[in-house]
Order: sequence, then structure tokens, then C-alpha cells
Amino acid sequence: MRSSIKYTAAITLLLIMTGCIKEDGIPPKDSNYSSLRNLIANNFSFSLWYEAMQQAGVDTILDNSSNGYTLFVPDNNAFAKSGISRDSLRRISAAELKKMVQYHIMTGTTISAGIPQALNYGYTALNSQLLYTSTNQVDTALYINGVAVLQKDIMAKNGVIHALGQVLTPPPPTVQDLLTADPNYSCLVAGFRKFGIWDELRKPGPMVVLAPTNDAFAAHNLDEAAIEAMNPAEYRKAAFSAYLMDPVFFFIPNVFMAPPAGPFIQGDIYLLLERGSNGSDLRVKAVPWNYRSVEMQNRSIFYGDWVNFPFTSPGKLAANGIVHQAMDLYMIPDSVRIK
Repeated sequence: MRSSIKYTAAITLLLIMTGCIKEDGIPPKDSNYSSLRNLIANNFSFSLWYEAMQQAGVDTILDNSSNGYTLFVPDNNAFAKSGISRDSLRRISAAELKKMVQYHIMTGTTISAGIPQALNYGYTALNSQLLYTSTNQVDTALYINGVAVLQKDIMAKNGVIHALGQVLTPPPPTVQDLLTADPNYSCLVAGFRKFGIWDELRKPGPMVVLAPTNDAFAAHNLDEAAIEAMNPAEYRKAAFSAYLMDPVFFFIPNVFMAPPAGPFIQGDIYLLLERGSNGSDLRVKAVPWNYRSVEMQNRSIFYGDWVNFPFTSPGKLAANGIVHQAMDLYMIPDSVRIK
């Protein structure tokens, strides 16, 4: 079953570029095609994926010839980028591995020409979770959860394979779960808790967290203890609320496909979002409401400087939003201290 992300507010970062399914979206019938099992089992670059399917007990679908399947298959390099070796793969529990493998599979044969020209078009994977395709006339490449497809439309008798450059991770229920599981975000979590934002991360969304790491806070002499010692009455809520965009939903490659059209209202500040100098990265800056005034226009830094989000890091997906990692603070807490 298919579903589309609904953008409910004017501040949404990206225009959804909906388009018609192409007329040639029906896969050809050719008895000369190999089966999905033959294609994967005899392709060394897919050997880790084949082992994962067998270990998870999901490889039986490779012989199904009734409805067909669409497989988004990470190659061996994708497993290496994700830190998964053959040894570590064998240590993953069968239940966990089954959920991961099934998240890369859809029922039915969906070739690239049959995927709508839209950003973040939702498909239901075999594990019942949503994954998102993005493609349009600006960038005809195909992205799955912001991850580039390396090779489209490897046809089989009983389905189709699209080769991925990264392993997809089944999304946890909430953005809160993502941040809790990663110790690199403990300072941001402390700030969200201190300023009464934490519970918002369990709402249905969609939302995006532009998440500075602990190292980003340390560069400004802030750690968990220093954040815990802050008195929220002495700061505007933007000290930490600036890192949460709601409602909005985007992977970094979407920025190249549909440029931001902000500035975007975030509480009592604006966020400026634009393409980086290479034309594809995203960069973000927090500014006051009157940033267009003559006085403000002459300032190079407002609440913080520009922070870059690389195109190569599409973001971490949860069921209710996405986390993008920031290596610096674009909102310096002292800049919004109430005087």
C-alpha cells in the first residue's frame, strides 16, 4: 500500500514535486530473465546480502513467481560503510536481521519508471514500515530514504533489483528513540529536557531535528553538567528549540532536488536554509526576526554562524521524523540569554 507524506504547514522546507507515473512503468515480460535467486546468488557484490537473506530465512521469496518482489539490495561496499562485516553479520540475531532484510523489500515489481516523480513518496516495505522514494526532473537519480540507488532496474523473471550504496536501517518509533540510542547527542538531549522540548519528540510528526553532537557543544565550552546548570528563565526557549523543525520532513538530497524557499519561522526566530557552495549540501543559520534590517544585515553572525549538512549524510529516519547530524552549533545559547 502506498502513502504520501502530507505537508501541513506553510513553513515546510521542500515543495513536493508530484508528478504522474510514467507510461512505461510496467515491467517487460521476458522469459530470458534469470530468477531473483540466480541474480543475487551469482553476483559476488551481493554476497553479504544473500547471506543475510539466508540467515534471516527470507531467501524463500527469491523463488516466488506469483506476485514478484522489488528488492533494494545493498552491495558489499554498502555493508562495509555501515560497519557490517561477514563476522558481525553472523552475530546479528535472526529476528533483528529479518526485520532489516524485510525493510529492503516490497511486494510487486516496481521498476524505476513506475515510481512517481515526487519527493519522499511512501511505500510499505515487507516488514510493514514505510520507506521513501525520491526522484524528479531536476535529479533523475533514484533515492531510497535519501540513499542513492547505484544501479536501477536489474530485471528478473520474478521481480526487480535496485542496488543501493548504503544499508537501510528500519526506523525506530520516534526521533526521541534515535537521540536516546546515540551517546553523541547526550548534550542535545539534556538541553531538550531542560527547556521542556523533549516530549515533543514523541509526537506523530513529521519533524526534523538538526542535531549538534557533543563535540559541537564542547567547542563552545558546554557539556551536560553546564547545560543542566542553565536556568531556562534566563534564556529564550530558542536556545534549544531552534534545533527542532516541526512540521517538516526532508532528507539532505531533497535540498538539491527542490531548493529551500525560507526563511522558516521557528518559534521566535527564523532559520535560513540554503544550498551549500557545492550546490547540493544544506547549510543552516539562525537569525532574529529583524534580520533584514540595515543594522542586522551588516552582521556576519547572528545567533550562530552557518552550519553545513553534507549531501553524503542523508539523515537517520524514525517513524515520526528525521535526525540530521550537525558538527557545530548554529544557535549559541548565550546569544539568546535574556538581559
